[in-house]
Amino acid sequence: MAVKLPHADIYLAKGEIERDYLLRSCGVPAVKVVLGGQGLPSRPDTTKPAAPASQPWLVFFTEPYQAAGWRTEEVYGDLLPKLWSLSQTCELKLVFKIHPFESVKGHRRVLRKYLPEHEPRIGVIAGAPSPQLWRNTCFALTVQSTVALQCAAQGIPVFLCSWLRDTTSGYLEQFARFGIGHVLESAGELSKIPHLLEMKGKTVELRPNLWETMDPAKLRDLLLRTTSFSEPIKVQA
Repeated sequence: MAVKLPHADIYLAKGEIERDYLLRSCGVPAVKVVLGGQGLPSRPDTTKPAAPASQPWLVFFTEPYQAAGWRTEEVYGDLLPKLWSLSQTCELKLVFKIHPFESVKGHRRVLRKYLPEHEPRIGVIAGAPSPQLWRNTCFALTVQSTVALQCAAQGIPVFLCSWLRDTTSGYLEQFARFGIGHVLESAGELSKIPHLLEMKGKTVELRPNLWETMDPAKLRDLLLRTTSFSEPIKVQA
């Protein structure tokens, strides 16, 4: 969005953070931005009997580096050994939740290349995030995915790998602006995560106005063009 001209009649923003991004970074007129998106994943129901205990996960949410023209060898050759070392230090299972543009087979091939001895013990998950994923995740890493918002909503600590971000979208900077996740400046800082977790406890709780669910009736009215688009909201300075 930050590098495209806005042409749509309306833009749905899931909350304050997206609305601010559309207005400030993309130049979308305020009258075209409507608050509301899909519902967030629900928190685990603590009243139900717990499933059999399993090793908690360190989850890395990937980006489509190959599809974007990045040199995946340079990215993963440096990153994977450090992620494995971090998972062992924290006594967690290393799991990759792959981007929709990637395949499990392709990611397994990368793991076998750079972590041949450990690949069978590493998880690779495709598809939409499941309740099991949220339940098992101890902490997560990503680059600039909106999954950072979902992690914050679940109370899951999330770390943002800023050295792997693109230079145009501004997504990571927007997360930092609203206090979502902890920004890491280099792969060398991955080893600091255990200490950061001890010091910080967990990521900030998601403020109510950072994510708003669209009411079905409101969406119907918008599609039928029977309501005003403008919805003023206080934006963080």
